[in-house]
Amino acid sequence: MCLDEFLSKLRIMKNEIVAAGGLLIDEGRRVLLVHRHRYDDWSFPKGKLDPGETIEEAALREVKEETGLTCRIIRKLATSRYRTRHNGKLHWKVVHLFLMERTGGRIRVPKHEVDRAAWLEFDEAMKLLSYEQDRKLLASF
Repeated sequence: MCLDEFLSKLRIMKNEIVAAGGLLIDEGRRVLLVHRHRYDDWSFPKGKLDPGETIEEAALREVKEETGLTCRIIRKLATSRYRTRHNGKLHWKVVHLFLMERTGGRIRVPKHEVDRAAWLEFDEAMKLLSYEQDRKLLASF
């Protein structure tokens, strides 16, 4: 790799948006999805890291903020990277998703970001998921 390629990759990483979240499955083999009214999409609960936060801390915090549920991480599932528009500019976004288990709480949504959260059967969740990478991840179960 030449110096120009290396510097280009560093710039991409510097401008990369990092997010984390969870795929929650209950004993009844249902999956938890959230709906964001701003984008009118269904996905797994996730969000951007706060300064100084680890990926795991962010994943647990975001799930709790978006669903009201406290969880524990079982294992890392996937990392996806894609281009997204943020503040009018194109950025790379990397999302780290973890398989999680609910340890407490009850579903309640913050309304300003997420307006719905629901436990859904796998087939129903597959139909509702808005993004191909989410459908592929769920299908891997």
